[in-house]
Amino acid sequence: MKKENTDRSVIKLDTKRSVTRAFETIVIKNEVLVTASVSCPDDYVIENGKLIEYRGLGGDVVIPENVTSIGDSVFEWWISLTSIALPKNVTSIGVGAFHGCKDLTSINLPEGVTSIGHSAFRGCEGLADSDGFVIVGGQLFDYYGPDGDVVVPNGVTSVGKEAFQYCSSLTSINLPKSVTSIGDWAFQDCTSLTSITLPDGVTSIEDGTFYHCKSLMGITLPDSVTKIGNGAFYNCENLTSITLPYGVTSIGNNAFSGCESLTSIDLPESVASIGCGAFSSCRSLTSIVLPKGLTRIENYTFFFGMLTSLTLPESLTSIGEEAFAHCDFSDVTIPEGLTSIGERAFYLCFGLTSITFPSSLTRIGKEAFFGCNLESICLPQGKDRDWLKEIDPTGELANIYDRISH
Repeated sequence: MKKENTDRSVIKLDTKRSVTRAFETIVIKNEVLVTASVSCPDDYVIENGKLIEYRGLGGDVVIPENVTSIGDSVFEWWISLTSIALPKNVTSIGVGAFHGCKDLTSINLPEGVTSIGHSAFRGCEGLADSDGFVIVGGQLFDYYGPDGDVVVPNGVTSVGKEAFQYCSSLTSINLPKSVTSIGDWAFQDCTSLTSITLPDGVTSIEDGTFYHCKSLMGITLPDSVTKIGNGAFYNCENLTSITLPYGVTSIGNNAFSGCESLTSIDLPESVASIGCGAFSSCRSLTSIVLPKGLTRIENYTFFFGMLTSLTLPESLTSIGEEAFAHCDFSDVTIPEGLTSIGERAFYLCFGLTSITFPSSLTRIGKEAFFGCNLESICLPQGKDRDWLKEIDPTGELANIYDRISH
């Protein structure tokens, strides 16, 4: 292989313009391959100090001195990129800025950088240290090391979005006390993960963090956690119990959906919202105490569950569609103050034989009690079947009431 001297030539970048630049060439069997280029001004589109587009050839890239921030996805999937020199005035790096630059082996991080967007260095395998961690500015973006028991280095402050995604042979992970945040889908499909230690500074379990971690049997959440994200523990099929710390205010959509071995969960009184399908298909969860301040049961919250007992808080104002469909309790008292029951809310609850309605109720959705074996419908004082037909225009409950009454 012969390396030729630096030359100058004209390279067309598009049909409208061409630029003159210096570049290195390598000749292999009479074919000329561009391996690295010297940047020229036309390589960069800069607006108000922000680099928003790169049009160069990759290789060793030196960012112009007037750049103060790197925009989202500017270098995403530039596999020819090998090194980046950032000017000292750069203060922020956008979301996915260098995502997928697998051959990037060197980057300097100026002292003034205060913000690095999620996935900024995801897929940058060339930046991995000897243990396989891709860490930039205290953030762990990716992991290429061996599976099994993994200890994250001290000094890491955040585990990035999808950092350990699909590490199917990862069995345990120990996070240092310095970690305060864990990104979305960080441990998604770590199907062999059985244990993890979460530091006290972590404040939220983000969307899909432990999605389909099917070997996870238990987890202790630190007192600092205030939020459980959408699908956070989705399909953790061997998770048997979990205690949410006081201070958790929200549980996201499908947060524990498919946790078919979950037998108990303690919901603190601080929980103000529970998302759609949060406990759907939790087939081993037979009872739950709902927080006193909860105002709404969302659609599908306990869909296809096995609840055998149910006490609804007095603060409740509405029950969503199919919220308790396919559950197995025998009686329900709807609290005074609740105004609406959604369609198929108690659909195919075969064991439900008794229901008590409040005077505050103004709407019952279609097929709300379809398939229930109701033997008793208790109406508020002064109300009759005409009131029942008024709040249930389908007449389904009125017909059941007539059958029971006679």
